[in-house]
Amino acid sequence: MSRGKFSPSRLFVVIALLILGLVLVYSKDEAKNAVRIFLESYWPAVVIWLLAIVGVGAGKFFCEPDENGGEGLIYRSFGGYADAVFTIATYGFSGSTSLALLKGLYLQLFFGGSFFTGFGEFDLASIFVISSFLLFYSVVSTTRQIINVVFQAEATTVTSA
Repeated sequence: MSRGKFSPSRLFVVIALLILGLVLVYSKDEAKNAVRIFLESYWPAVVIWLLAIVGVGAGKFFCEPDENGGEGLIYRSFGGYADAVFTIATYGFSGSTSLALLKGLYLQLFFGGSFFTGFGEFDLASIFVISSFLLFYSVVSTTRQIINVVFQAEATTVTSA
């Protein structure tokens, strides 16, 4: 067992997750319905698109081109505007489409819907894995861009004498 520095914030997160897990075990039906209501609302897709627009927009506006993938094919061929539009569309569509697929899987699994007729268990599992990865990737990437803009350190160019 490794012994490192005690972190009260991490302990708090672990305890909070344990409590959340216990609450979910004792109130499964309410939790399933809450997730259903959340997924069927328009807010998750709105948040994904807002993250994409704000994250990519702020990253393109405030960061240097080489920090934002200025070496990419779209940037070289069409410039920063097209690169921003295609990047926003990529994150927005991948996130919202993944969310729609996950919603269909959830409703089919827990509420008896039939969204993926003709698909086997392997196919449904692969849809879940790929969709959850794409959703995670799009949300984390756009959030990381916002964090990089907010916490960007101003640097000066160093020249040798």
